[in-house]
Amino acid sequence: MSILKSIESLFKKIPLALLSRAKRTEHNRSILIGKDTEYKILFIRPEKIGDIFISFPIFDVLLKHFPNVKLSILGSPDCKPIIEHDPRFYKIYYYQKNIWSDLRMLKIIRNEKYDCVVDLVGRDSVNSLLMTIFGVPQKPRVAVGKDKFSKYYDYNFDLRSNNTGHVITNSLKLLEAFGISYEKSDCFAPPFINEETNQKAVEILNDLKINKEKSLVVGYNLSAGSPERMLSNNIAAKLLEKVFDFNKNIEIILFAIAADREKAKQLQKQFPDKVNIVPKGLNLIEASAVIKIFDVFITPDTSLVHIARSFNIPVVALYRRYLNNYKIWFPFGQSCGMVLSKNDNDISDLTAEMIYKEFVKLLDYCKQEGKCQISQQL
Repeated sequence: MSILKSIESLFKKIPLALLSRAKRTEHNRSILIGKDTEYKILFIRPEKIGDIFISFPIFDVLLKHFPNVKLSILGSPDCKPIIEHDPRFYKIYYYQKNIWSDLRMLKIIRNEKYDCVVDLVGRDSVNSLLMTIFGVPQKPRVAVGKDKFSKYYDYNFDLRSNNTGHVITNSLKLLEAFGISYEKSDCFAPPFINEETNQKAVEILNDLKINKEKSLVVGYNLSAGSPERMLSNNIAAKLLEKVFDFNKNIEIILFAIAADREKAKQLQKQFPDKVNIVPKGLNLIEASAVIKIFDVFITPDTSLVHIARSFNIPVVALYRRYLNNYKIWFPFGQSCGMVLSKNDNDISDLTAEMIYKEFVKLLDYCKQEGKCQISQQL
């Protein structure tokens, strides 16, 4: 352990030792929100982009049941494009990982006098605990996924549920703390996209000369959080060949981050008349507006899985077995569409045939169920 890490660890232990008075002796007490009174809740979620997306259903259900509630969020700067203009939120704060900036932020939060705090970091976290206790003192505390730190919260809900259920429905269990329940339809909660951004997505398809009325538009995202979770271009090309053989009216739009854009260009060259690439430089909300237009989406990136499913877009998702995360992060509301590697750390054993079979299975499912926009196009 480096000297800096040792110092950081020491500074975290000192406040924890002083928190004995913050332990809760009465658990699972009811949190009452009046229908006609203002009630302010702070959500703490300074994590990855996908974690924000799976939290949107919580916000929407609360706002549906309590129209006068004011929701604020403490998020990561990485999530700023997603949440900065979202009308769901009364106030938005960003965790900078800078002690002086974050102390100033905590003072602002404390002065706001929130009525309740919800810690959505699904594990024991010293940082989120300190923000919970010092940002919203002496008020009800709700959490998910806590173990040793559960004693500091009034409510604590199991986020993984022994790797059963979906992470969205597991997260929604915390609504019990407010005396409300949810329906399956509540689980589809898309990000806020303004009309200008929606129109930009339509113009992108027009510029690519894609006719939605005549074509089945399939998005394929090459990129993932690590190279081990990406398909090789050889496998991707074989997959696209099979997809085009399946239906001559299919058009493919490739997604790729800047570092993978050359791979996308190489793949496009093999199918110049049927494959396009989204323009570079889109932020995540602009990319979401494009995904919203797709008929089907293929991706190894779980954040984009949840974006697509929030719009009820059918998804073929590629997973490794790492920590059994696929058991709770699969495409929500689909009985198929998951292609699972036998490997813990990569998806190198996935073949074009395996992915194609799941693609066809998903289309058949959509056609039989008649629940999505592609049902009438097959």
